[in-house]
Amino acid sequence: ARFKTVDASTAAIIVNDSAGNDYLHIYGAASVTSPTNVASIRGVSGTLLFNAGTGGNITFNNDRAANFNVANGNVGIGTSSSAFTHGSGLQVVAATTATVRVQYSGGYATELFADSTGTNLWQLSAANLTLGTSNTERMRIDSSGYVLIGKTAASGLSEQLGVNRASDGTISMFSRSGG
Repeated sequence: ARFKTVDASTAAIIVNDSAGNDYLHIYGAASVTSPTNVASIRGVSGTLLFNAGTGGNITFNNDRAANFNVANGNVGIGTSSSAFTHGSGLQVVAATTATVRVQYSGGYATELFADSTGTNLWQLSAANLTLGTSNTERMRIDSSGYVLIGKTAASGLSEQLGVNRASDGTISMFSRSGG
């Protein structure tokens, strides 16, 4: 690799090969625009910006294995290429249990994880786990384990919703009031 410093006002270091092909631009100035086909690193107002260049990926490796990868709007942890059936997003891959944890700074935490038993969604704190549509709560499992549909609080055991499965596979639901 060869290093060269260009215009001092841009505070740039360019890494290229013996044929003069640029591989990496490192800038210390915010106003610099790097070529779109070259990877660049730029420091701007206390932020470190990485640009992979056209069609490139940003990958952080640990012992030559991809641990964190950003490509085409996808983020992969534990994988070098994220793949989605619906759109793009975050993919977590692990040899045993792959987990995404969302935690409120006050302590409430929820984990979505996949392991050898299947896919799991757990509320780790003594709090409600709610589901909603149209920005409205529709169902919750409260901290006592009650499943509430269309309600936000259990009113004891006087109102119950149950499911029966008959030997022929028929499933029926029932609602009972009054204990």
